[in-house]
Amino acid sequence: MYNDRIEDFDKAMKLSREKQFRKAEILLLGLLKDNEKDKYVLFQLGKIRLKLKDKEGAKKYFEKCIEYFPSNTYPMLELGKIHVKEGNTKKAEEEFLKCIELDKDKTPHARMEYGKLLSMIGRYDEAEDQFLESIKIDKDRTPHARMELAKLYAKECKFKKAEVELLKSIEIDKDRTPHARMEYGILLRKMGRYKEAERELWKSIEIDKYKNPHPRLELAKVYYKQGRLVDQEKQLLKYIEIDKDRTPHARQELAKIYRKQGRFEDAEYQIKKCLEIDKNNKQYVFLELGRLKIEQGKLDEAEAAFNKCIKISELDSIQARLELGRLDCIRRGDKAGIKTYQYLMDNVGYNAYYEGNRYKIIQKCLINDLNKQIHGVINKDCVNVLNQAIKNKGTKQKGRKIDLYCIYVPECGYEGGAKGDGHTLDYLTLITLPDSSKIMGMFPSDGINLEKSRIFRINDFTDTKEKNKGDDGIEK
Repeated sequence: MYNDRIEDFDKAMKLSREKQFRKAEILLLGLLKDNEKDKYVLFQLGKIRLKLKDKEGAKKYFEKCIEYFPSNTYPMLELGKIHVKEGNTKKAEEEFLKCIELDKDKTPHARMEYGKLLSMIGRYDEAEDQFLESIKIDKDRTPHARMELAKLYAKECKFKKAEVELLKSIEIDKDRTPHARMEYGILLRKMGRYKEAERELWKSIEIDKYKNPHPRLELAKVYYKQGRLVDQEKQLLKYIEIDKDRTPHARQELAKIYRKQGRFEDAEYQIKKCLEIDKNNKQYVFLELGRLKIEQGKLDEAEAAFNKCIKISELDSIQARLELGRLDCIRRGDKAGIKTYQYLMDNVGYNAYYEGNRYKIIQKCLINDLNKQIHGVINKDCVNVLNQAIKNKGTKQKGRKIDLYCIYVPECGYEGGAKGDGHTLDYLTLITLPDSSKIMGMFPSDGINLEKSRIFRINDFTDTKEKNKGDDGIEK
């Protein structure tokens, strides 16, 4: 009987590895009937429910597992991850801290997951401590904690430190998995080293035997930066072929390419396919349809699409309202456009918070300035974005006339301007008077490597002597 039970459990695990989750679940439920307190079966049923995208079902199994075995940290860790996905960071933190306490640093997993959470919510110093502890416990048997530490350093624009950690990850991993190479490729792209990025991403693809679509998406971003649009399109189409339309990411990028190339029917087809793949993505679809209709000169249809976008969620409709302002400028003149923008300003209380120059600065951040080739546009409540930036701190470049900050604020804006492609921007660049909180300018960006930031308003910066510089060439 016992041997039969082990055999059935092994069969279920094999089916799960083969992604036959329903069949695996049936076998495990049979085993649970014989012993409802089997922690291994309960845990695996929770994992299968997660694979089937049933978070509530997964939670029930993990909670049962903890109820019968309160010292079992594995289901606690999984519960913490679910809370992170649901945006419940306080509950996630509680679960991870319980795991760390019970585990007594026998394994590195709890500290690594806690570090990822701290990084996500902007507590970077604490996150770094957790990743370093995880590395110490793991004794470099696996590269995972080093990769997460590298991502954290990249967020803070500490690119040299990030590169050191990723090269160490590659050394530890010995190309058994594609992840370290892919992360290194992403980092090299951010650093503007496109040829090296391309090389690392192709290595990642080869290691994975061409099965994983994600490096293809990253490779497409490299080709976009190099202006190789044909190669970019090929990689996005390959992503779709491998992914089998489980996610809409590549089709979203293709729609932008086709819109820029004037292939409007192809762009509309890709946008509608995105909705088929992800029915919760209606806001994106109507926003992109509106932009497409403007390019086609179908202004009534564009206005209808933007209004549908706003109707879905008034709170998350800033981009649609900005596009309506642009549309009103085209159709009814600048005064009508300004009135539409003013609605946005007044309804989030910017007048009450900003005065004088600050108010003008925020106006510039909110309006998609088509007189500029590329323009970072804030797509959230500017007050919240600024407060988050101040909380996150980030890296600083001191100068004679201004100080320049580059701060990680996820999804704070998008790339606008005449040639902007609308992609999400995850950094806020902030310009202040020296050693002052008086803001002279701010805009969302892809992140500026502050070692090379003298390109920006070069006359305002101190000379290029290397004295008093830290790891990334930034004065401390």
